[in-house]
Amino acid sequence: MNDARENLSPMERLACALVRCNPDLLALSPRQDRYAVVCEALLLSVVAGVTGLAWTAFWAQFVALPAAFVFGALACVFMFLIDQAIGAADWRLTGVLRQPGARRGWWEHGRLAMRLAMTVVLSTATSTGASMAMFHDAIRTQLEQDVRGKNRQIEEQYATRLREQRTLRFGTLEAEVQRLTASAGEMTRVLDAARQLRATAGQRAEAYQIETDRELKGAPGYKAGAGSKYREALTRKVAADSDLAKADSDISIYEARLTDAQKKLDKASADLRAAEAAFAGEATQIDEERKSHLIPDRNDALMSYLALEEVYADPRFGTAARHFSWLMMAVLMTFELSYVVVRAWFTHASVYMAILIGDTKKRADRVAADYESSRDALRRIPDAPALKGRAPLRFLSAQPPGVAAVGEAREIGVRNLPFRKTT
Repeated sequence: MNDARENLSPMERLACALVRCNPDLLALSPRQDRYAVVCEALLLSVVAGVTGLAWTAFWAQFVALPAAFVFGALACVFMFLIDQAIGAADWRLTGVLRQPGARRGWWEHGRLAMRLAMTVVLSTATSTGASMAMFHDAIRTQLEQDVRGKNRQIEEQYATRLREQRTLRFGTLEAEVQRLTASAGEMTRVLDAARQLRATAGQRAEAYQIETDRELKGAPGYKAGAGSKYREALTRKVAADSDLAKADSDISIYEARLTDAQKKLDKASADLRAAEAAFAGEATQIDEERKSHLIPDRNDALMSYLALEEVYADPRFGTAARHFSWLMMAVLMTFELSYVVVRAWFTHASVYMAILIGDTKKRADRVAADYESSRDALRRIPDAPALKGRAPLRFLSAQPPGVAAVGEAREIGVRNLPFRKTT
């Protein structure tokens, strides 16, 4: 057994700062206690680090990476301080140092229940954020589908509204312009066909006229006279002349009709353009309203959460996604409760805790003795009647003056005794 005081290593001093441990008293404790403090500090750091990492991954989907690190660090520090406070508040002696018949009070169970409630809330939020980070691609695909579908409905709704307003304002004019355009197009087609027919009929009539002259007059290579070839050429010439006459008649008729139809179309088109110019302001207003109702392509926390709920409701992937989310929540609850559970139920018999309790009680007794001494001295002052009714400290037991004096003497003798460390 070594009674000499050992200096703590830098790691042990850092662990004392992390778990609120007194390094001066820990230096008087066995190595087992120092190892336990270092392990508790590591476990506390891992629990807080996992929480910070999960929240950083969640916020990185929506904000810049530096801001995500800030939010993750805040969550990490919050969890660290909560667990640190709960662990530092547990001063129970365990193992062989536990008092016989000692039981956990309702306050300890209530404290654990409060921590469990906090864990459920925080782990639910953290697991939701972690699930959103894990399902990032699925959420983005779902968001794109939702945005496209809703925007398509909005586009169709406002397109229908715009058509109705146009029909109400100048639907008759549009129908008239369409009718005149179709009529003019049909006349143009007939007129083009007549002109084409006139051109070909004229060429055929001229060619057959030459042929009949050759047959009738007996050109070189031809037999003069009105023979069968002459009659055939004459028949074809007559047909060509008939086509030419019909084409000329159609052209004269349809050119006049087309001119009249074109005038009507020009007038109707001018009226339509004037009506459209008058309607332009209202159309612009409807278009601005349409743009304001379009869902932007964004990915914020609310949109991602709604998309995650739709992923859960998916008949193909929803069951697996929800199972994974519950698994993540169970894992995070285990992580967040691990330090408190280990600190409450799986600690060894700690000599450091016994030294800490003894040192605290001794310091409290000294303060109480000083308080009693100052109160007795003040009571002997005749000009201080208001001090006669000062109440004793709560942690002091009611003792006769002689017993208090003996206790104070013992305390004075005890305070000079050094702590002894055992290994």
